[in-house]
Amino acid sequence: MTENKTQGRTSIKDSAKKMSETFTPLLTKGVPLYITRGLTKEDLDALYLIAYNLYSEKKYQEAVQIFETITFYNHFDRRGWIGTAACYQMLGRYSDAIMSYSSASLIDVQDPLPIFHSVECYIALKRYSEALSALEAILTLTKNNSEFANLTNWAMKMKETLQKAK
Repeated sequence: MTENKTQGRTSIKDSAKKMSETFTPLLTKGVPLYITRGLTKEDLDALYLIAYNLYSEKKYQEAVQIFETITFYNHFDRRGWIGTAACYQMLGRYSDAIMSYSSASLIDVQDPLPIFHSVECYIALKRYSEALSALEAILTLTKNNSEFANLTNWAMKMKETLQKAK
C-alpha cells in the first residue's frame, strides 16, 4: 500500500516537472507550444486547411475544435484566432467570438478586420455602446488608408445608424 502511494507521488512529481519543462519556455520567452511539442509550421498549416474546409462546408462545430487546437499550439497564429472567432460567430456564441477577435487584434493591431467582425457580434448582443467604441477604433485605424476605404465608409454609416438608434 505504501509503495502505491510513493509511486503516485512520483508520477505526479514527474507530471509536474514535464509540464514545467513544456510551459516554461512558452510563458517566459513567448515560444509557441508547437515548437516544444515537436510539431512544425507545416503541421499547423495542414490543420488550418482542414479547419478552413470544414468551415467552408458550414461544419462550424468541427472546424472550431481544430481552430482552437491551432491557437493552443501557436498563440501567435492569427488565422487560428480568426477561424475560431468566425466559427463562434456562426454558432451564435458572440461573446466567445469577440474574445477571439480581440486576440487576433492583439497580434496585428493595425488590422481593422477583426474589429469589424467584433462590431457584428456586439450588435447581435445588443451591446451598442461597445459597438460604437469598436467603430471608433476602425475609423482611427482606417483613417487616410485607401486600402480600407469601403470599411471606413461602412463604419461611418454604421456609427451614424447606431447613434440615431440610441
